[in-house]
Parts: sequence; C-alpha cells; structure tokens
Amino acid sequence: SFFVEQEIDLVESNGVEYIRVYGPSNVPNFPIPYYDCDGNVACSDLPQIGTTCLDPAPAVMRNIPTADIMSGNLTCSPTSGASGLLNQVSLDSDNDGTFDMMDEVCVDLEVFDLALTKIINTAVTPAPYTAGSTVQFTITVYNQGTLDAYDVDVADYTPIGLGNATLVAGQTGVTENAPNDFTIDFVPIGGSVSFEVESTIDPAFTGDSLINDAEITGGSDTDGGLDVADEDSTPGDNNNPNDPNDNDTDATDGSDDQDPAVVEVSIVCEIDAVALTSTQCVDNNTPSNPSDDRVQIGISVTGTGSSFTLSVDGSTTITPSSGTIGSPGLFLLGPGTAGSGSTYTITIEDAADLSCNQMIVVQAPENCESVFPCPTKDCGGVSIRKIE
Repeated sequence: SFFVEQEIDLVESNGVEYIRVYGPSNVPNFPIPYYDCDGNVACSDLPQIGTTCLDPAPAVMRNIPTADIMSGNLTCSPTSGASGLLNQVSLDSDNDGTFDMMDEVCVDLEVFDLALTKIINTAVTPAPYTAGSTVQFTITVYNQGTLDAYDVDVADYTPIGLGNATLVAGQTGVTENAPNDFTIDFVPIGGSVSFEVESTIDPAFTGDSLINDAEITGGSDTDGGLDVADEDSTPGDNNNPNDPNDNDTDATDGSDDQDPAVVEVSIVCEIDAVALTSTQCVDNNTPSNPSDDRVQIGISVTGTGSSFTLSVDGSTTITPSSGTIGSPGLFLLGPGTAGSGSTYTITIEDAADLSCNQMIVVQAPENCESVFPCPTKDCGGVSIRKIE
C-alpha cells in the first residue's frame, strides 16, 4: 500500500514542507503534483489554494524513484498579511490518471508585524506654532501580526530646531529610557498602544517648518526576550526619514514602522505698532509754486525687529524709504502732495520679513499757508489703519 505524509516546519513567515511517500521498492515511478501554499486565508477559514510556493513550481509532476521512501522539500513564502499556510499533495498510485490518495496540511503562521504612526495632538497643543512653542505628539504602535509584542522600542528623531522629545507625565505602560528613547511594555495581537511626547521649538528658530520622525527600533514576541525580525519593515534603520506621505500602517511605501509629523511654524511679526506723530505742510519757501509743496509726516514704529521700509500707494514717493524700529522719524511725501486734501496709504514693512507689515492712511492738509505740528492744530484730518 501507499500513503503520503506531510510536515511543515515554520521559520517566522516561511514554511518548509517535507513530503514523504511510502511504498514497496518494486513500484514503478508515478507522479505527484505539488499545489501551492495558501497565503490568502487563515487555516480556520475555508481552505483555498494560493500561488506563493517558490520551489518547486506550482503543480509540478514529480516521478518517485523505485524506492521505499521518497522525500522532497518545498519552501513557501506567504503573501503579506496571510495568517495560514495550506498545501495539498495528491498521489496517483496506479498511474491511471486518477488521484486516489491525497494529503493536506494546514498551519497557522506566526507573524511578528508592527507599524507606527505619529501625529500632532492638536487638541492639546493647537496651531499656530511659533519659535518657543511646545508641541505635543501622539505616537501609536499597531500590532498587525499573529504574535503578541513585548518591549517595543521607539526612537524619536528630533531635528535641529526642535528640542528633545520627552514623555508627557501620567502615562502607564510606556517608559522613557532617555530623551527620544521609549519602550512600550506590551501590544496585543490586533491591538494598538498610543503614548504622548512633547518637544519645544527652539526660540531662535527662523524656519517655517520642522519634520519630526519616530520609528520602531525593536520588539520581541516574548516578555524580556530578544528582538525579532518584523514581517514587512526593518526596525531602526531610519531608511525613509522626512517623508510626509509615510503616514500609513500597511507598508505601502515599503516600510510602515516609521512616520513623520510636520510642524508648520508661523513667523511672528516683529512690528508691534505704528503711530502717526505729526503731519506738516512744507512749501519749500516758494509760495507762488504750490506744485512742489510736500507733506511731511512723523512716524513711530515699535517692535522687536531692527528696521522697516516704507512705500506709498500709487506713484507717490516717500523720502527716506526706510527707518529704525524704536526710533521716531520724519518722512516727506513727493512734490505736490501738500494742500491737495488727498489721502495716501503708507505701508510699513519689517525689512527682514515683508509679510510682516502695517498700514496707515494719511489725509493731506487742504492748504499750505503755515507749518505746524500734528495733532496740536487741525491737519485736515488723519486716519490710521493697522493690518497684520
């Protein structure tokens, strides 16, 4: 009589199958078709034949030598996410074209697979963020495998301009080994664990964004055991830093154990306030030629910056066109501006950041019969408007 026997010895996610066929030594050769391993369903589900066997090729007919025992090895690589392996061997013992013996083997895979995401906790630290702001992040580790995960190590790669990440007080199940270095005690199969860290933006930071990565650097399938290989990523290799698209948990970019959080940093306007201190009519001592009369205004700019620039709407000029923050100055509008009663919008900008600006609207006097400071006399009306 003949019979077929199979064994599967699993090494992490790879199955090595040993096939043995027993029979008398005088039996002629007969074929055995090798069907594929199943990487699509768990063994507890309905069996399906997959397409993941590597050697030999699927459905290869093999002749058994005239011997009591024939054995062969078959290596199977399950598809990503598979939780079981199924293989079937059929035997046509009398070589009549009909399989009269069959053996199936099915085993559950033992897969160690972790993933990580990192986001800004906007509920605790909402935007905007500026130099000196403290930002809180949520780091979440997901167990996508079939094994519990213990002692999961997480590294936080803080960039220049962002202070070290530290664990927010009051959390359990996670330990801060050192700044930027954390360990989660336990992540169950199919579960996830989140923890909170915080970092402070350098008060001297002048950029507009910071990218802060976190990555799983190790983990074990036994409590206190050695680190084991991950199913679809390499822990601790920092191979995909600063990738804003890497916010996934399915390894679509080749690795799902690392994730960045992008902090958009707002620039603080260094002009705090603008004040119009005087308005004067300057006739240049040519009473018969009003076309060269000019408006002279006094402006005081306060703030933390160093200098500012000025411009006037339209074609009107202003001299000088810059000043020092904190030092009041006098500025002349172009010829013909005095005595017109017209209004002029003047923009004051931080010389280091033109997006930081304020505006004032000045109305010129109706005549230029005298020179006087403002606001001690009627200057024909002055309005001030401030914008950020």
